[in-house]
Amino acid sequence: MSFSEWREVKLGDISDFAKGRISISEINVENYVSTDNMLPDKGGKVIASSLPITKNVLRYSKEQTLISNIRPYFKKIWFANTNGGCSSDVLVFKLTGKVAPKYFYYCLSQDSFFDYVMAGSKGTKMPRGDKQQIMMYPLLLPPLDEQKAIAATLSCLDDKIELNNRINKNLEEIAQAIFKSWFVDFEPFQDGEFEDSELGRIPKGWRVGKIEEYAKCELGGTPSRTKEEYWNGDIPWINSGKTNEFRITQPSEYITELGLASSSTKLLPAKTTVVAITGATLGQVSLLEIQSCTNQSVVGILENELVPYEFIYPLTCKHITSILQNKTGGAQQHINKRNIEKELIIMPDRKNMSIYKGIVKPIYQQIAINCFQNHILIPIRDALLPKLMNGEIRVPFEDVIFIKRNKGDVCRR
Repeated sequence: MSFSEWREVKLGDISDFAKGRISISEINVENYVSTDNMLPDKGGKVIASSLPITKNVLRYSKEQTLISNIRPYFKKIWFANTNGGCSSDVLVFKLTGKVAPKYFYYCLSQDSFFDYVMAGSKGTKMPRGDKQQIMMYPLLLPPLDEQKAIAATLSCLDDKIELNNRINKNLEEIAQAIFKSWFVDFEPFQDGEFEDSELGRIPKGWRVGKIEEYAKCELGGTPSRTKEEYWNGDIPWINSGKTNEFRITQPSEYITELGLASSSTKLLPAKTTVVAITGATLGQVSLLEIQSCTNQSVVGILENELVPYEFIYPLTCKHITSILQNKTGGAQQHINKRNIEKELIIMPDRKNMSIYKGIVKPIYQQIAINCFQNHILIPIRDALLPKLMNGEIRVPFEDVIFIKRNKGDVCRR
């Protein structure tokens, strides 16, 4: 089929904004969508932290596309896999033309769409997309079978990325449960001797001490922004926003050797546990899967021969609530490196630390493999997306069999 059968349409030619309402009694934290619990950059959504007080709740249905209309530059979009309700700051699209729902979703997933929305938005601190202008967005519409083939191709990548994320979530829960069983509840040691300590009864031979006694903590820094020669080098550097990520597999920016030498930042090895100590990410804990420098709002806790990262990372996750009790400041609350270093922890004997590491190491290794696989798949998907949507790359779809699954059409030749 030739490209001549593609036609250019406006968004308003094939869709409209859904206006139906839903009763508060029909929504819960799992099916309620707000601008807060939508994830950026084609990330979907997470469980809501609260439900709305207002009765002004829009209804959305499975296979509809939702976007956040506040601060479009965050590129928050979700393809609904259930029915539910959403805030009035979320736009719900209903299709009025002959369009495959998942193809429509990918049309709006493009950076070009959000750039278009942002260009016509109103407001400065809290820009909102202009609904009338949004409906003027131009897009290319191939025949329906080709739409499905394009959507199925992109869905294969998205499904693999999502599968890796689900596996990682389960593996992380298993690793954290093992840590809790061993070092909080002491379940494997109940038949042995216990003794008193500053933190209660602990297995005999174990110790209580400060984090600084067992692991080195490093505070980051930022090379001067006025010195061009400090930036755009080949040394990874992260800001505190990266601690929001499950694992850190790529830097925020790169600095030069001169930038590293001329600032207080330090190059931390892969497997360093990092903690945000100020700002919007205060208290977020993540794990470096790459070597990287950090800014001054991040503290790194380094592993060593006796204390592995497989122990430091879940330990820090467990103790972060206690550490945050030392936070100070008004609008910009913060903790400091000493608050982390002085935190009292329970340290097992070397034999049991070694046994524990042997149990959980494969779990953490598989998590890292999945993260790096997604690090490869996501750019491939993002590079393919605009090329498929504008016809630069064509998907062979003649003699394709479409199989209906719970997430949409899957094509097989």
